[in-house]
Amino acid sequence: MHEGWHNDDYLVLFDEAEISAASNRYAISEAIPGYEVVGLRGWDDFVVRNTAGQTYTVPSVAPEVRQLSPFVLPNDLTALRGDDRFVGRIKW
Repeated sequence: MHEGWHNDDYLVLFDEAEISAASNRYAISEAIPGYEVVGLRGWDDFVVRNTAGQTYTVPSVAPEVRQLSPFVLPNDLTALRGDDRFVGRIKW
């Protein structure tokens, strides 16, 4: 897992090995089939990826396809700026 600030967004991005478990835990396939959870943006949005590898954000409460918003992940995950106030505090 990688987490930290990227511009104005606090991101928690799962490692590839964690994505399947996170997607199952959040039951994302029931809400928006064909997508998997790759992380969280702030405390309110999932970062999801479709089968074509495109990434989006969607509200974590009642996610729906019509609420998908394109989102570009940082190229270099090591550039995320950690913040001791938030590290390790996934709220969900």
